[in-house]
Amino acid sequence: MKTRTLWTLVLKTLGMWLIINGLISLPAIIYSVSDILTNPFSLTTITIEIAYLTLLIIFYFLIFQFLILKSKWTIDFLKLEKGFEGTRINITTPHKKLLKIIIILIGGVLFARAIPNLIENLYLFFFYLPL
Repeated sequence: MKTRTLWTLVLKTLGMWLIINGLISLPAIIYSVSDILTNPFSLTTITIEIAYLTLLIIFYFLIFQFLILKSKWTIDFLKLEKGFEGTRINITTPHKKLLKIIIILIGGVLFARAIPNLIENLYLFFFYLPL
């Protein structure tokens, strides 16, 4: 495997991780914006919240664009291959298979992080039911 392929995998993995974490936090952000819009606040508060939401959407779009879609351009721009011209990494697994493994690992980590929240919500549901 060439170092360029390794950097591509690293950038795409980082991009997917950031996008997934952004999607997890998106409902809370949308809720706060809708709450600000429905309650009578000042115009500056509404403007700040909408600007914040817009900046977040632009940020995640740029992450998607430059880390996932244009990872080769990002490698060239950041000169990540500099100093690794003749270096080859001996991994016999194709990079598409490695990308699938990375996606499975990210899903496993997200699932493992969600288990305590599930247990807490089940506990609250069963022991604090209104009678």
